[in-house]
Amino acid sequence: MTAQFTQQQQVQETQYSIPYHYIPSLDDNGFSQTLFWSWGMQYLAGLELVISELKQLQFSSLLDVGCGDGRFLKEVVATFPDKEVLGIDYSQTAIALAKALNPTINYQCINITSGHLDGNFEVATMVEVLEHIPIDQVPDFLVGVSRQLTKNGKLILTVPHVNKRLQNKHYQHFSSSNLKETLSSQFEVEKIMPFDRISRPVGWLLKLLGYKSNHYLITNKTINNAIYKQVLRNCLEAQPEKMCGRLLAIAKVKS
Repeated sequence: MTAQFTQQQQVQETQYSIPYHYIPSLDDNGFSQTLFWSWGMQYLAGLELVISELKQLQFSSLLDVGCGDGRFLKEVVATFPDKEVLGIDYSQTAIALAKALNPTINYQCINITSGHLDGNFEVATMVEVLEHIPIDQVPDFLVGVSRQLTKNGKLILTVPHVNKRLQNKHYQHFSSSNLKETLSSQFEVEKIMPFDRISRPVGWLLKLLGYKSNHYLITNKTINNAIYKQVLRNCLEAQPEKMCGRLLAIAKVKS
């Protein structure tokens, strides 16, 4: 049964898009009332890049594999409101959060390696996902993704480049050559684009302005917008591979 809200209650309901009651915290380090992700600008710029590639395609259905908390599909639905979309992830916690934050978007908890969905999709996306798959499971994982695509279906993915230090939650990072080789068992790679330029001056500027700091933050929108435009430019413009932080690949499922 759907609850009927008063005007005041509806204002409160819309604020539940972010669980703001969890923002203030008190622990051994003292009081804090901010949440901050130092990679937030790069993450959002990467989403914009994938969205820009989707705009070049003709499609009616999209499967987001490894959707996590559902943020990317939120942007997809905002940009392509008439498309059929589904987000899947093996994590029940992630799917529960995705559903809570985006109750009008379809999410399912499923392991693409062993599970199977009804129906096929014209496009699959994997945004910063492949590096989280154990190396020995990658072949089966890609088989699972490919069988959910229609004939000539497309895969768009982003991964971290080997130029970046391997994180403790990642199994591997990629060069363009080994990414192409990894995908080749199930997909014909049509495009690999190095992006997210690794720039020391920009890195120093971000650190100076508090974007890499635990001590202070810049909240001025004018400053933030100016910095984000530079970060976005570094993401949207193709970079020499030796200077990139990430790779974007577009591939077609093999017949």
